[in-house]
Amino acid sequence: MKTMGKTWKLLQAAVLLLGLFGVIGATAAAQSTPIALKSLEVELWPEFDRPETLVIYRAELAPTVALPAEVTFRLPGSVESMHVVAVEREGVLVEVSPDAIQLQRENNSLLLTFSTPVPRIQFEYYDASILTKQGAERQLKFEGVASYPAEKVTFQVQEPFQTEEFTLTPPPSSTFVGGDGLTYRVVEMAGLALNETFTLTANYSRSSEVLSAPNLAGPPAEHAADLPVAPELPVTQPPASENLTLGYTLIGIGVALLTGVAGYWWWSKKAAPAKIRPAPRRPKRTAKRVEASAPVASPAAVSLPSKFCYRCGTALRDDANFCHVCGAERRKE
Repeated sequence: MKTMGKTWKLLQAAVLLLGLFGVIGATAAAQSTPIALKSLEVELWPEFDRPETLVIYRAELAPTVALPAEVTFRLPGSVESMHVVAVEREGVLVEVSPDAIQLQRENNSLLLTFSTPVPRIQFEYYDASILTKQGAERQLKFEGVASYPAEKVTFQVQEPFQTEEFTLTPPPSSTFVGGDGLTYRVVEMAGLALNETFTLTANYSRSSEVLSAPNLAGPPAEHAADLPVAPELPVTQPPASENLTLGYTLIGIGVALLTGVAGYWWWSKKAAPAKIRPAPRRPKRTAKRVEASAPVASPAAVSLPSKFCYRCGTALRDDANFCHVCGAERRKE
């Protein structure tokens, strides 16, 4: 009974621990929720402060995405390096350390991977292959693929300084002039599915090679570069991949513990010696009470009839004077 009680307590403890590990594991496993974007904005600034085209990505993760989250964006393979990778905290861009950024070539793409503890992110790079020049004629062709499904997508193209005959395909949804004096064309889309491709093509004429940045009428448009960049701040939460690994590890430990306790219970039950049942007790015989109404005489003192031998009690023949068994003389009556 003591062994069974101890084993039962171990089983209860194992089940409680397994439940705890399951909760932790489920919380960590939530980190594996498919990533989706609430919004995606891509801005193209040709001939702005370099002859190449500056490409700016701004994205906001969907509210269903657990944080921190590790994100990977598929960029054109022509990209040589990242200019800025940052996360937005309380209206301030915090640059991600280059050591926390992974860049990997895959076929004709460049994969950008980093972890973010907040939903809003931004990264920028220069691409020399987007813009082609033939005399005064320019063609800007931007092709991309949706790394994640996005609910709302906006493309914004900045017209370079002293541009003429600017056309954009698909046609812009709206056009405005920013505080910097440059014109911006906006293309809005309902959304993008995972791995869906998109293409923007702009054609314009420009006789000057002067860059736009030195000729701005004011500061850059607030919708183009509206947030200051702050030094990197430490990220206190571990990356999502570490949480997921920890959760699965705890679940594995819980399962192993429960299996071990169950095995011990089975082994102890099998190895325990069989109980020896005590032999049933025979009921005690109660001696019958003999009433001593008269003294009991010994057999030797009992007078037998003459027809029986007084010594052995054998029946005698009528004409016998001696017992034919013991030879005792027959008594006379």
